[in-house]
Amino acid sequence: MAEKCSPEEAALKGFFLGPQSENADWVRHEMLAVLDHWFQWRQDLFPDDGKAISRSDQKSEEFQSRREKTQQVLQDLCHRFEAEIPQFSPRYVGHMYSEISLPALFGHFVALLHNPNNISTEAARVGAVIENEAILELAKMIGFDASEATGHFTSGGTVANIEALWRARYRMDHFLSLGCFLNLKGFAKLKFSEAAHMGWQAYEKYLREYQVPEMELKQYSAVAQGPWKVARVYEEAFGHPYEGPVVLVPDSKHYSWLKGVSLLGFGETAFRPIALDAQGILDVESLRTEVEKALAEDRPILMVVSVAGTTELGQCDPVDAVQDYLGQLKAQHSQHLWHHVDAAYGGYFCSLLKDGKSENLDPAIAQALAAMAKADSVTLDPHKLGYVPYACGAFVVPDQIHYRVSAFDAKYIQSPTKGIDRWMKTLEGSRSAAGATATWMTAKTIGMDSGGYGRILGRTILARNRLKEEIQEQCEDLRILQSQELNLLSLVHLGSAQKLSEVNRQTGRLVQAVNVTREFMVSQTVLKRPEYQKLIESHCQRWNIEMDDSGLVLFRMTIMNPFFLNKESKTQFVSRLVELLNKLSPSAVEASFLR
Repeated sequence: MAEKCSPEEAALKGFFLGPQSENADWVRHEMLAVLDHWFQWRQDLFPDDGKAISRSDQKSEEFQSRREKTQQVLQDLCHRFEAEIPQFSPRYVGHMYSEISLPALFGHFVALLHNPNNISTEAARVGAVIENEAILELAKMIGFDASEATGHFTSGGTVANIEALWRARYRMDHFLSLGCFLNLKGFAKLKFSEAAHMGWQAYEKYLREYQVPEMELKQYSAVAQGPWKVARVYEEAFGHPYEGPVVLVPDSKHYSWLKGVSLLGFGETAFRPIALDAQGILDVESLRTEVEKALAEDRPILMVVSVAGTTELGQCDPVDAVQDYLGQLKAQHSQHLWHHVDAAYGGYFCSLLKDGKSENLDPAIAQALAAMAKADSVTLDPHKLGYVPYACGAFVVPDQIHYRVSAFDAKYIQSPTKGIDRWMKTLEGSRSAAGATATWMTAKTIGMDSGGYGRILGRTILARNRLKEEIQEQCEDLRILQSQELNLLSLVHLGSAQKLSEVNRQTGRLVQAVNVTREFMVSQTVLKRPEYQKLIESHCQRWNIEMDDSGLVLFRMTIMNPFFLNKESKTQFVSRLVELLNKLSPSAVEASFLR
């Protein structure tokens, strides 16, 4: 007889279809109810209009032929997708995606049927309002004041990160334009870095004190006039050539930052990486060095980025230490630097916090996550640890001041609901309401706190730790990468290797061998030098091997599936995966061959 699960576990099982479609009857009932409601809504809305499709139309040869063709193609499509990656299975521990939750599926489906365009409440009377409510739920989860916070949904973290760059540029452009005006008029003698980081309070004070018409500042704006034209004016105003701003991002960066710097025309030299420490996270001393270097060069700093949940290892930068340092710069030197937290993956772990602490998280990680509430902007990806269908990202800021950006009008679009209509201030024009509605449903049902998502993500951390313990106890040829937290687990095949190149070769063979079996699906990543130099050096010393390669190959697993530790499953996935790792270990295979 299967062991009876706790009430908490039983509740969580009501949020997912289940690996074997265990909740199929319930899902079928809800999906049919949604369809019936949709059908009835259409029928009741304008009943006197009459029908456009008659019974005779439906019985005609042409109609039946088209219907049969559609059915055939649809069946073919369903069969084709049988070859898709089964990320719903506990056996999938590869990249950062997994099963989708039922509330998210239902919400996505409802929005899909109604197909609102969240460009404006004129095109989405309900969808745009739902989006606003969902953003406030995300804001509360990361610690922002819901009465002040705002933001919007995007197609993913890449666009959300670029939204942050766009707003930081808007702010800096206003400050530089004013600084240029003040210097040229003889009201002040500001440096580039002093003007660019003055903050909105000082900006408003200067406007009042010198009675500056804001429209007059457009002639000094790089955004309005173009950087090439304004560069000459800036050189005259500030006393030396303007080389543009710099963006400080840790070496664990997502590739979207390189895209953003390129897209906004800052040039590759504007991107200045912050070194990583031996744990592979942002080194605060390196940040301090880069900030001081930029200020000494009189180069404005557009943005400082911290990462909560790195793409490679799922680690959290010391967001709290970064925020403290930037707070000191503001308090002591009036330097207002924009701090963005790229929490596309790790942001949902804020649901584990209660008064800034968590039983499931290392205290340092909990402090880092709690400090997100003080950031200038945050990126989240509900389509990752929110278990929401693709594509769904979100950009969130603490207040309307941080949301300010260039507005683009279109005479054919109206904004009936001010404060909710965001189309003039989003990079994307037409936007589906599906992601926002799916996220809204999860907020209202699962809950974005320690009793909701906190329970789900807490289980994934527990599963990751259990797997780590089993591997360390039973797999003598494998070594777990140190200093990892959250629910990612990376390892290497050490065996009797004496050199890093041998470790890399054996680790790559193990990844390939596991994936070929199709029993489990894992991923591989490479930590490259010089970005991860300190981490690689520390591990080579720990393993007593020669560092003779340009990077470290990792066998990488993302433990997101809520049923990876399910006691009722016939297959105990932890023990089976450990057994498979031992069986397919290059050392074991070689020993078997020699016998």
